[in-house]
Amino acid sequence: MTVASSSSDPSERIAVAFNALIASGKSINDASGQLAKPIAFLEKSLQRLNLGVACWTMINSGTEGEDHYWSREVGYSRINRRWCLAIRTIEGPEHNPERMSLEEWPFSDAPRHLRVKAVDKLPDLIEALVKATDATASRLKKQVAPAQELAAAVNGLINPTDK
Repeated sequence: MTVASSSSDPSERIAVAFNALIASGKSINDASGQLAKPIAFLEKSLQRLNLGVACWTMINSGTEGEDHYWSREVGYSRINRRWCLAIRTIEGPEHNPERMSLEEWPFSDAPRHLRVKAVDKLPDLIEALVKATDATASRLKKQVAPAQELAAAVNGLINPTDK
């Protein structure tokens, strides 16, 4: 909704603008609620798979000045002890990772402008999650035999056979 007031009286301008903001607030909250439903369904579907694999996909990134890097990513990760769709921002000096700042949110708690951008990257995230899950499964399978050997060795130490 656009606000047009020909008055130069600040009180009248604020009243007109605030009334328009009330309508805008209702509109954005309604739209946000509508978006939350399919995102919650997708998140619950991923949780049911019990993957336990974190994966992130770039929304956008860039540099500012000579050394300031920033990125916005959508992912599936464990935040606050719960696996969820998530959004994170990373920014700081590109050549000094210790000074980079990271902020993560569950998808539904992220700033709205990031949620809007993240939705378009969800297919990329799911495709990346397939690859990450397959790679993790392959690494896990390769570790079964060494883990079994280690367990057998420890078992031999704590339960020696009588000869």
